[in-house]
Order: sequence, then structure tokens, then C-alpha cells
Amino acid sequence: MSSLTVDEAVQEVYSVLLVDDDPDFQQLIALYLRHEPGLSLFCCTDPTVALTEAVRLHPDVVLLDQVMPSLSGIEVLRQLRQHGATRMIPVVMLSGQDESQFKAHVFAQGANDYLTKIPDRIELVARLYYHAAAYHNRRQRHQNEMRYRALFEHSFDAIYLVDATSHTIVDCNAAALYLVQQQKERVIGHPFGDLFATADQEQVIATIQNQACHTDLHIRRCGDDQAIPVELSATTINLPDQRIWQVILRNILQRRQSEAALKRSQQSLAKAQQIAHLGSWEWDILKNSLTWSDETYRIFGWQPQCWPMTYSRFIQMVHPDDRARLADALDRTLSHPELPYSVEHRIICDDGSERVVHEQGEVVRCDDRGYPVRMIGTIHNITERREAEKRLEMAARIFNEAISEAEDHLQITTKVFDHAVESVVVTTIDFVIHSVNPAFTTITGYHADDVIGRNIQFLYCDPQEPLPGAGAKLCQLLTQHLQQQEQWRGENWAWRQNGEIYPEMTTVTVVRDRQNQPTHLVFVSQDMTDVKRNQEALRFQTYHDQLTRLPNRTLFKDRLEQAVRAGQRNHEK
Repeated sequence: MSSLTVDEAVQEVYSVLLVDDDPDFQQLIALYLRHEPGLSLFCCTDPTVALTEAVRLHPDVVLLDQVMPSLSGIEVLRQLRQHGATRMIPVVMLSGQDESQFKAHVFAQGANDYLTKIPDRIELVARLYYHAAAYHNRRQRHQNEMRYRALFEHSFDAIYLVDATSHTIVDCNAAALYLVQQQKERVIGHPFGDLFATADQEQVIATIQNQACHTDLHIRRCGDDQAIPVELSATTINLPDQRIWQVILRNILQRRQSEAALKRSQQSLAKAQQIAHLGSWEWDILKNSLTWSDETYRIFGWQPQCWPMTYSRFIQMVHPDDRARLADALDRTLSHPELPYSVEHRIICDDGSERVVHEQGEVVRCDDRGYPVRMIGTIHNITERREAEKRLEMAARIFNEAISEAEDHLQITTKVFDHAVESVVVTTIDFVIHSVNPAFTTITGYHADDVIGRNIQFLYCDPQEPLPGAGAKLCQLLTQHLQQQEQWRGENWAWRQNGEIYPEMTTVTVVRDRQNQPTHLVFVSQDMTDVKRNQEALRFQTYHDQLTRLPNRTLFKDRLEQAVRAGQRNHEK
């Protein structure tokens, strides 16, 4: 190996195309280069296909013999220089002639170097490395320039190249022209500061000189009074004879609009949370810090964002008797992140008042080992609801006591059951129908034999999903509700035997035995179909003649009185 390659520690591998019809010379050159790891030799013995081989291989340097029988080396050189793919490849001409005039002719045709046959090995290797490396570097620079130009032209951000001395624009991309709505000739050569609002011009130059970033500048758009907010960043490019500022402007108008919309949305969310007494929270488990919404602070009796919240401070607010239950619910979710977090507990405010809250949450992020690191959730102030439930519970207890006292009057109760206008269904505590009264058959069309022993849920449906069996949701609701209260009342939808859906008002009461154990449920339902229909009919009859069905004097009088009152308010006749 030559000392040249050892000293320079060549890392690149350059390709060399030898065009020569002499096999012996080809073997000689191969012998010269066999110990050169940075040079890879390819041979072409037919000069008529030299151009084709050069296009296919695209070598880093071409060794070209000047004298060949079928086509001269000068002609091959002309072909290489005329073809777009090979125009820049360096060519080292080989010839036995050493006259100055001939060398001048070779260089005039486009050769990069000249060696006499047979060349010195060390000189040949050195020149091949030199020309190949130079060509490789030129090609790399060209690719980098093309890549930069592509990024420059196709960037969505506006890019300006500004002379650092005169502060005038020397180039810009299409996005830059679009930003200011100007033609290129109206921008190039003009002061860069003129693009900005007058109040921002000094700040623009100062920001660029400090190589800083500024997010509160405004561009003046041609033909438009609107000032476009932009974000500016700048870098300096030092050229041999010029210093250039590369300035990037990003239109942040849409971002500002999005931020404003987000702020309005956050304000609406905060107001909705305040109305519903529903707050939100986020827990960074690793940092043991909590982020609360304003309403969460209010639920705990504090001013919004009065101080940073931590989990330990939150625990101090929880009623001591409820802390173990809260910890169990939380441990269950942290141990099984797929399970939701849900717990009801009491809190004690700073003024000593006690409130009941219901918390729900879920794990939204785990680390690489699957351990939870972040949770989000809500907290709902249900104090008023729980107080109302206690009042209902007391009323149900009184009602149960009255039922107990009336056991001696079972016969009377039975008659009331049979002759009641409302539908009455008695079920077990598991919703299995035990008995029904005649009014049930009249309203629904089902006879006692059709329903006794069946689960009552088949009678009900969801108005949003009127499918048989959807009443299971109602039974689930009742199960949860009646565990805390003795009675439930609400309007729901039910099926008739003929497939018709009708509205009804239902009251469900828990019946307990002498040991205060729940044994049965009593469903008392009123068909609301006629009520709703009669309400509409009564309103129509009040204001229309029954025979002609035209508006009557009552409607006329009502409208007249409204007009008189309106005239009096407006002082009109």
C-alpha cells in the first residue's frame, strides 16, 4: 500500500472507469490499484460503449486512453462532456504524446488532467484520489444545495435571506411572498424591516442581531389593513464575501384564533362545572401533585387556584372514617389500571362543614413497566342529593310503618288493590312478578298468567332504544337506587301486549318484613297517554269552537287583551 493512502486514512471508496482497448495496460492499472481500498476499478475495452458504461456506473473519475482504433479518446471525451449525466465527471487523459500543444488541445476539449503512458504508480494513485475526492465533494455540495433549495422553496414557513449589512432582502421563498401578498420583484432589494408594522421594525432588527426568537410581531400584508401576527427566528450564514441572515417567519394567526377559542371553551367548561358542582382533577403520581379545576377548589371551600395542591393535602380534607374506603378504591385501580376509580366519601372543609362527594377517574398513562404514572377524573358535590335521599328514606320508613299497621286490614287492602285505577305490580326483590291487579291487564293487555313468574324488565323500554329487553337498564337503576332509598318515582316507557309503547308515571316502593328486611317491590303505575292527550284537547277546546273548530271568542278576547296591554305599555291607541 502507498504511503499516501496510509497517511490520509481514506474512508470513501471511489470508482474508477478505465477506457482502454489494451488488455495488458488494463492489467497493469489493476495491479497498480489492487492495494488501494479507496479505489474500485472498472474496465471498458470498447470505446464505442464508453459513454453507455459511464452513464450506467457514474464513476468518480475516468481514465481515458487517447489512441484507440475504433474511436479516439478525444471523441469519447466530447461525448462525455456533451451528455448531461457525465458532463461533470473528471477525466484524466492517457497518451504517449507529451507535447505542450497536444496537452493544450486535450484540456481545451474538457479533460481535467493528463498523464503519459505508462504513468508512475504513486502519481497515478494520488491524482485519482485527488480528482475523485474533489468530484465527490462537488457532488455532495450540489446535493446539499439542491436539498436546501427544495426545503427553502417548499417550506410552509416564510423564509427570507437578508443582507446583514444593508438589511435588504436578497431572496425569499414562495411562502414568504404569500405571507405579504407581494410579487417577488416588489420584495427583493427592499429593506426587510419595511414588511413589519412601524412599531415593530426596530424590534425586528434587534431580534435578528441577537439571534433570538420573538413571538409578538406583526407583518403588514399588501392591500390589507389587517396585521398578521408572526413568530420570528433567525440564524446567520457566513459566506466568503457576504454575511446573510436567514429569517423564518411563521404565521400564527390561526394559532392565536385557536388559543382564543380554547380559552372561550375553557371558560364555558368552568362555568358548566360551577353550575353542575362538578370539578375535574389530574394527578401526577410520580410527583405526587394534583391539578384541580376552579370548581374543585370551590367544592372544598377554597378560592380557585389559591395554592398548589398535593395528594397528601387532599387526604387531610377527607373525613377520617372514609379514608380507608378511599384508599381501597384507589389501590384497586392502581393495581389494575384497566379498572375505573369510583368512590363516594365525605370531606371536611376549613369552616368545619361536611360535604359528600363522588369521585370518578381512570389511569391514562403508565410507564414502560406498566405502573400508573398519571390519572384524571372528576369530583361531584352530591351533598344536596344525599340530604334529599335521607328525607325520602324517612318518608319511606313512615310509609312502611303504616303498611305494617295495616296488615290487620288485609281484606280492605286487597279490595283497594283489585279496584285501583292505577296498574299495581308486586314483585320479589329480584323483580320477578308475584301478582298484578286488574287495572294492569286493562292498561297493558297482559293477563296475570302471562306475566307472573317473569322478570318485570320485559315490560319496560328505553325511549331512545325501543327494543324488547331494554328495560334491564331500568332494573339496574332501581337496584342501585333502592339500596340507598326506599322509594323511586319517575316517568318511563312501557310496552303493551300489542307492541305499542306508552308513557307512564311509576312509583316503586320497597316492602320490608318485621325484621326490616326487604322482601317485595310494589310498582304503582299510571298510564299517562290520556293525560297528555287530554291536556292538548283541553287547550284546543278552550280557544276553539267545538262545532266549527274555529278560534272562538275566548281566544279573540285573550289576543285582544294582549294587544291592549302591549299598546298601554307603548302608549299607543
